Amino acid sequence: MVKEDDTAAVGGLTVGAKALVGAGLPSRNYATDDVTADTRAVDGIKLAIGSVTSPGTLGFNAGDRVDLTLNFVTGGTRTDEAVDAGASFGVTLVLDNAERATNAVALTATNQLGFRYTVVAGDNAKEFTLKLSNVNELRDTNGNTGLAADTNVNDAFASDAIRRVDTTGPHITQIRITNNEGTFRASQAGGSGAQAPIGFVVEFSEAVTAADASLDVIVGTSSRSAACDPITDAADQMSCSLAVVDGWLDTDGIGTPANPLRYQDIQDDLENDAAPTFAAQKFANHKVDAVLPEVDRVTLTVPSQAKAGNNVVVKVTFTENVVVVGAPGVTVSIGGTDQNAKFVKASGKEIEFRHALLDADVAGHAEGDDNEKAVSLGAVALGGATIKDAAGNDATLTYPSAVPDKTLRLLADSADKIAPRLERTTLTNRPASGKYGIGRTIDVSMLFNEPVTFATATVKLKIGTAAAVDMTQSSRGSEALHTFTSAALTDESGGISVTEITLATEGSSSVLDVASRGWINQPTAASRQEGQSHATRIGTSLQGGSASVDTTRPKITEVKLLSRPAPNVTGSDGRRYYGGGAEIWIQVTMSEDVTVDTETPPTLTMTVGNATPTATYERLLSKKNLIFRYEVVGPGTGAHIDRNGIEVQALTNHASIKDVAENECAASCEFTQWSGTQSAAHAVDGTISGDQDVPSIEEPGQTPQTVNPVGTPVVRSSTPTGGYYKTGDTITIEVPLSPPVTFTSAPQLLLNFDEGGSQRLTANERISSNGTPTPRLTFSYTVRSGDEDVDGFTGTLSGGTPTVEDGRRVSLGSISVSGIRIDALAPDLEPPLRITSSAGSDGTYIVGQHIEVTATFSEPVGRTSIGEEPELTILIGGEERTARLRSPAATAADDEYVFRYTVAAGDNGDVTIAANALDSSLQDAAGNAADDDHPAVAASTAHTVDTKAPGIVGVPVITGHDDNLFVEGSTITATVTFDEDVNVATTGSGAVKVRFNIGTGTGSEREASYVSGNGSETLTFSYEVVADDSGALSVPANAIVGDVRDDAGNVAANTAAIPVTPFIVDASEPMLVGAPAITSSPKSRGTYVAGEAITVRVSFDEEVEVTGTPRIYLTVGPRPRFAAMTGVSGADLTFAYTVRAGDTDDDGVSIAANQLRLTSGATIKDANGLSVASENGVVAHDPLPDQSDHKVDAVAPMVESVAITSAPGSGDAYLIDETIEVTVTFNEDVTTEGSPM
Repeated sequence: MVKEDDTAAVGGLTVGAKALVGAGLPSRNYATDDVTADTRAVDGIKLAIGSVTSPGTLGFNAGDRVDLTLNFVTGGTRTDEAVDAGASFGVTLVLDNAERATNAVALTATNQLGFRYTVVAGDNAKEFTLKLSNVNELRDTNGNTGLAADTNVNDAFASDAIRRVDTTGPHITQIRITNNEGTFRASQAGGSGAQAPIGFVVEFSEAVTAADASLDVIVGTSSRSAACDPITDAADQMSCSLAVVDGWLDTDGIGTPANPLRYQDIQDDLENDAAPTFAAQKFANHKVDAVLPEVDRVTLTVPSQAKAGNNVVVKVTFTENVVVVGAPGVTVSIGGTDQNAKFVKASGKEIEFRHALLDADVAGHAEGDDNEKAVSLGAVALGGATIKDAAGNDATLTYPSAVPDKTLRLLADSADKIAPRLERTTLTNRPASGKYGIGRTIDVSMLFNEPVTFATATVKLKIGTAAAVDMTQSSRGSEALHTFTSAALTDESGGISVTEITLATEGSSSVLDVASRGWINQPTAASRQEGQSHATRIGTSLQGGSASVDTTRPKITEVKLLSRPAPNVTGSDGRRYYGGGAEIWIQVTMSEDVTVDTETPPTLTMTVGNATPTATYERLLSKKNLIFRYEVVGPGTGAHIDRNGIEVQALTNHASIKDVAENECAASCEFTQWSGTQSAAHAVDGTISGDQDVPSIEEPGQTPQTVNPVGTPVVRSSTPTGGYYKTGDTITIEVPLSPPVTFTSAPQLLLNFDEGGSQRLTANERISSNGTPTPRLTFSYTVRSGDEDVDGFTGTLSGGTPTVEDGRRVSLGSISVSGIRIDALAPDLEPPLRITSSAGSDGTYIVGQHIEVTATFSEPVGRTSIGEEPELTILIGGEERTARLRSPAATAADDEYVFRYTVAAGDNGDVTIAANALDSSLQDAAGNAADDDHPAVAASTAHTVDTKAPGIVGVPVITGHDDNLFVEGSTITATVTFDEDVNVATTGSGAVKVRFNIGTGTGSEREASYVSGNGSETLTFSYEVVADDSGALSVPANAIVGDVRDDAGNVAANTAAIPVTPFIVDASEPMLVGAPAITSSPKSRGTYVAGEAITVRVSFDEEVEVTGTPRIYLTVGPRPRFAAMTGVSGADLTFAYTVRAGDTDDDGVSIAANQLRLTSGATIKDANGLSVASENGVVAHDPLPDQSDHKVDAVAPMVESVAITSAPGSGDAYLIDETIEVTVTFNEDVTTEGSPM
């Protein structure tokens, strides 16, 4: 049988002579010569993986494709060999936090297999590995299956293969301030005591590039913005600076808020955006005081007795405590002469100036004069001195207001007869720390109540237990304030006191005022002599704050190579090393609290194999621990290698390290070759590179009491179809432990999900009873219904009393598993359905308005089928209506579904929703069907529908009439009642009115104006009858005009004509129509004679009724004749006059204007009782001119003459049958009837 690794070429397979042997065979040979199979070959060499390529640049981000090419070779010669892969052969990408299946990709080369995986968010691996499955599906050319026994796919990666997967953005690991602790002043040009800005360093979890970044800083109660430098060459630190501005103040330390970084673009080298999350922090020892002290008040005090030596006192109080260095002054004008009040002391916020009155100041007293001098105050003059607050801000010296002048009252005797008095002794140059260091001098001031001179007296200073020493006086002039200075300090130590002033002669004084009166400090003097006074000896206490002398230089007490960060690579010898680019931290501990000058920081000189690199200073911890950082030089020429462990040789720039007394370190800070600085635990091999977890610099300790060995958990189970683990799916979690952990009981993992509670699991591994350390733990969990956590989950590890190999206790703590989605929880409605539209303040919807109902699910859900649109049935007044889906879109998923129904005419009543009225087929992203059951939604005053327009109830009520009659000036009041309350517009173009008619035809329309009733069922309107209104009152269709709505906004419905009681409006009295008319005809030739009646008709514009007997006067000839009324017919009145003898009118009867008379109480009224207009009984009308057809002649003709106008035929006699003609001449024309004789 051919075994693995057997091989023979064609012709190389031979059966040797005497090769047939074995038990039971005769002891003879069956062949005498070798037998060669010329056409046979032997191939017992399986395939091997010659190389694995993974092309790329820096790594792979979400969306990038990892293209893997497996190059197959023969196991022996390592020559390319064709490969045939079965369908089930697979390659799995093993990441730090998950395993991902790859997809096969066709390649042209027969000895290559290609696989591809597209990176998704959450994938991360510093250096991914591969896991092969079903390798027996692989076949070489001759049919050998599987891979050679020594094949390890992960050893075959090409040197340039890119194996980094990074979809996680960088995050902030630390924010620190680079400046030394202290108080910061304004830093802008021209600022008060300008100083450097506050420097910040933002440290990231990995190298980044950054642009347009700023850092929020809390100063006091205000947020300020520190400008950050751009990072163009990737780095894991970003520098920011904050320039302090005048006016800023923070007395308890500045800070940064939560998530303080503001930026346009911060990314790692794979363009993952940085996460801004970072906790708020406080820098309690970095304070800000850029508030300038200002003058708060000023007092000017003059002595009650104007004697030489007494003091004019000026006190200037500032808004905060100030420190005075030097001798400022203030001008005091006394009687017009300027004097300089000198600085004498400062106490807290107050500084004091004094001017001891001179003889000239108090001179000038004269009997009968005012004997006063005005004292006024000028400005404070620094004269080279400074007045600052504790932070070093210069005080502003402007007075808040003018200081009133004072009056000095002069005395007849102004001589100084009082001996000087010592008021106080003060340390004037006390350091802020309270400690004087090497090279410092001690300044002490003595303040007397008046100017004195020190002739031969000296002041004694005592430091600690050493003998008192003399101090040097700065000036021996006549001053109230004298300053004394010690020699420069060298090796003194202890507290400070001023013990005495030594006088030249016992019992006498060499401290004299201007009147030569002396001060002595000997309390045992025998008597008070002229010019001398007794005073207490100077005590040991000093004003100005306690202080001491410290001339001991700080020195190094210990040097440690810290265990964190840990070694990051494994050498070929199996040992752990710090590889190229790795960091080693060194802690140097000082003998006392120190400060470090970061402008010229110290460095450590190292020995690393044959190299002598330096470690750079990073920061100061706990005020006495200096942290230095050394970075291993990586692969290439000069790579650092020291397998025995690095060594610290010396410290340089020692002068940058000072104690609180500002004593510098001695040379190298007394550094010696400290034991323990060379450590096998800090071996270096820069030829190897690898990632290193670098923690933030914290309070260090060489060996922590506890260790957390828990690494990043990895999900070993395959992700289900759809990417979600659902009910019944099993999740396998592997938790790496480094260093390995020894457990005393079975480890457990308490899983915590967002939904579904917690679940305790026991590790799959068998825990050794002999204490063998465990390098990893594996847990399996089967998803239960109701579990949900779509962004990963957390868990808490426990397990007896775990320890690691060096005996440290283990703090297992919590784990976080990302990149996994669990959803076995069906989405449901929470809260129940809600009517989310608003119907306004009255809660009523009208036609055209939308009722919207929102269904909120516990998570986003989408349709199971695009065509199945969810619907919701709502009830309006108990009637079903269908609300249609408004959002989201058919292809979208959302946790809110909004349904809408548009109110239509006829909808009325409360809006309710029955239980389970939602009809939907929805599911979440994991495919869990949504539970759309819900309770009923009850009626609410906030949601009701009213589409019914208000209507008029019954007949409008008309009031204001008299027996159904309205006359001019009457008010027609109409009350219209609706079937519900209505709201009307009372002004503007939409103001409500009632239209009605008086009479018929064109011009009969009228409008009644609104009076009252808005907001009620009844509206009242009114109209005042005016002249010419006349006719029956009627209400047409659509009589209500203007804006009339119910509370819901429904517009009042149009109405048909409204029947009303037949009211009459008559605002017009009867009027004569034209002039009177003569209606009779004379019997003969248009002329009336005596006895004939002349009849006249007067016509009105309406029917009239007459009482009494009206008359109308006719003009007959020259005389008026009245005609009495003879009858009434409708609108016509008839009058008659009987011609009397003697009446005559040749031109015709006429009627002058206004001849109708109402005599003896006669009346003419219309049917409604309105009287014809008249004035003093005279009714106006038009005149009737002479009527030629109506003449009058009631005068008989008279014979004027009688004459025979004929002649006889012959002679003078008429014969028979002759006619005698007689001519009778009348005075007028006459006619004859018959044959007059």
